[in-house]
Amino acid sequence: MIDDRTRRPTLLVGVGAFGRDVARAARGASLVALEIAVGEEGKPDGAALDPNAKDPYSPVVKRAEDALAALLDVGHYLGSSSPTDPRGPLCDILVVADLGEPSVAPLVAPLAAALASGLRRAFSAILRSGDGALVVCPLLFCPRTGDRAAMARAASSLADLSRQTASSARARLGGRVYLVEDQSGKYLLSRAEMVRSFAAFLSTLCLSQVRDDDRGVRRLVEDDGPPGTFATFACASLAFDHAALSRIAAARLGREILALLRAPVDPAALDIASLAPPLVPTQSRLDTELAEAEPLADLLGPPTIDVPPIEWDDDPETLLERKFGSLFRARAEATIGAFRDEVERFRMDKLAAALEQRGKVRLEGGERAIETSVAELVAERPTGHARALLVLRDARTRAKGYLDEVVRAIEAPELSPLPPSPLAEKLAALEEAISHRPRPRRMVVLGAALGLVSALLLSGVLVSSYRALLAPFPPFFDAVSALPSGRLRPFFTAPVPLLAGAAVSAYSTGYRLWKHRKRHHNWACEARDDLAQSIARHIREDLVGHYERRLHYARLLWVQRVLAHLLGRIEQTIAALEATRAALAAADRALHREEHEGERNLFSGGLLSSSVLHATIVGPDDVDAIYAEIRPPEPSAAAERWLRESLAERPWTEAPFAAHDDLVAFCHAELESFEKTSPFEEGKSALHKAAESSAKSFLRRLFLKLSPGLELAPKYAAEAPAPLRLLFAPPEARKLVDAALAEGGFEGAWDVRALSPDPDSILLVVARTGLPLESLALARASDDGDSAWTSQAAPPNPPGES
Repeated sequence: MIDDRTRRPTLLVGVGAFGRDVARAARGASLVALEIAVGEEGKPDGAALDPNAKDPYSPVVKRAEDALAALLDVGHYLGSSSPTDPRGPLCDILVVADLGEPSVAPLVAPLAAALASGLRRAFSAILRSGDGALVVCPLLFCPRTGDRAAMARAASSLADLSRQTASSARARLGGRVYLVEDQSGKYLLSRAEMVRSFAAFLSTLCLSQVRDDDRGVRRLVEDDGPPGTFATFACASLAFDHAALSRIAAARLGREILALLRAPVDPAALDIASLAPPLVPTQSRLDTELAEAEPLADLLGPPTIDVPPIEWDDDPETLLERKFGSLFRARAEATIGAFRDEVERFRMDKLAAALEQRGKVRLEGGERAIETSVAELVAERPTGHARALLVLRDARTRAKGYLDEVVRAIEAPELSPLPPSPLAEKLAALEEAISHRPRPRRMVVLGAALGLVSALLLSGVLVSSYRALLAPFPPFFDAVSALPSGRLRPFFTAPVPLLAGAAVSAYSTGYRLWKHRKRHHNWACEARDDLAQSIARHIREDLVGHYERRLHYARLLWVQRVLAHLLGRIEQTIAALEATRAALAAADRALHREEHEGERNLFSGGLLSSSVLHATIVGPDDVDAIYAEIRPPEPSAAAERWLRESLAERPWTEAPFAAHDDLVAFCHAELESFEKTSPFEEGKSALHKAAESSAKSFLRRLFLKLSPGLELAPKYAAEAPAPLRLLFAPPEARKLVDAALAEGGFEGAWDVRALSPDPDSILLVVARTGLPLESLALARASDDGDSAWTSQAAPPNPPGES
């Protein structure tokens, strides 16, 4: 694609505020704008023209040289010019100024002369000796409210400059001098209309086909008339800003997508209630996950203290001195103390380190679960971020409840002090039982004596009983008296009673002594068993339970830490989701502003007010119908695609689906492009119907009303030649334009040029050329002293041209 700015380099020099506004309004044209501030500090892309400086024009000429040098670069020229075009570049310098602005009128003529001579001197190899050419074309606005005398003097200076430099190849302007007033013979124009008219006329001059046309349209820029003459113009345009319409359509589609993304979600949905519990584990679940895989007793390995058995034949001295003496006590106490030291110094530290490792793993797993769940929820559907927000709010409520329970348990711990050892107490009870244990020898001696006494008593009882039965009144206590006679007398005669008493006494005494010894033996054994069980219970229940309670408290602290960390992570994620929703709301507001800005550009050409002479094809009533045709049938599918594409490159925490610029670019890709479609083509779409209606209305309204804005003197007005009426349209609009001309009977009044490369606009130009200074009503404002001022303000002859 050929760049017209390189093939036909055009430099717009906007002087003052009016020149700046025109330069900004004509940004779409194929030209390079240079803004000139009068008496002020120049901007980075402009220059300052100080009337009080010794050489006020050199900074402007230098900036113009730099801008034109960039356009004449060999890479740009060869890369963008036509291979079959042997001609050099035609450089146009368009100077736009408002003669009504303070200090501008006396500067225009010297500035034009300085630009013509300075640029030709700087690029003499191209513009003088070579195939190129340079034209300086001033386009000057003459407002009704300006100083008429000053504007007249400026026009006189330009006429004198044109006449003085007509024969100079270096200093001559070569271009027409346009004077345009904000009035015509039929209407008045506002400043905004003038800015748009100048911008539209500049756009017309920059059309490559217009500038290369062999039928004389090039003379709108080049002056082929007598020197010292002026020209004027009036311009109207009907444009289709496809970029603005695409901007509106993309903004509307973007707002529809954002509306789907911001759609409300029912907080009572069942799936939301089921998604929160897995994110926040309960206290019992966390305690189970943080607990050791094996029982604590197996991990601590408590010792076993062997308690000696009590044998039947053990005497108390043997038991108290050898089995349960001080050595046993010292050995048991040492074993228990060594176990406590081992657990306190080493094993509890290892268990705490393992608990910390499991806690950290649980922390990371909880964070990962929240991140994964939220990312999956956000990417699941357009309203995923809203669903994730509801899920996390439910999870936050659960986490706060669990955390309060854990905090209450921590504030009331079950950490009783280490219970004392029962060894001393149980040993004292065992010693008491052992001390009452009978001695075997003592039992033998005492048993024999007791048996003898018992035998004597029993024998006396037997004999006395025999006497009492056979002798009614025996001498009962007379042991030496004779026994009564009878058959049983031999059994009661000594030593038979004594033997019988001894037998009974031996059995009875032996049994009673055995029973007594057995009772004391069982007492000692029970005391021994109680000692063994107490020691084992003290080690496995008291000590191990004490450490179990300490580990449980440590686990509670980790449960609190995990829940607090999860709560903080949930709060952070909720804040990110709320920021995402805020970003979506901000993006919706930005798209709303984007839509309004597009409508302003579409309906008023980018200015703040609508224009009468510069209309738009698409009106406010046409946008809805056009958008309805290009809008995707299923915006939800577009929203899902946008969500997938935005999350494919960046995480949801950056809210990529709320990125305004990326969403607009996505919507542009989703919608039908207007860039390669001319609205003037035949068709039945809403855009083609709007273009046909707007074009016919525009042409009918302005065919006879558009007139150039420059007042002529009465004696010259009747003799002035008819103005040149040109209509520039794309080839696609030729049929529509011919039909409109035929309907109004204007076939011969307008010269239709269907050669515009811009498929989106129709331009109407009414130009009047060859106007001498004395034919202008403006020139009547000059007085007798103007000649002296003109000679003073006229620029000196360029070097080499005196």
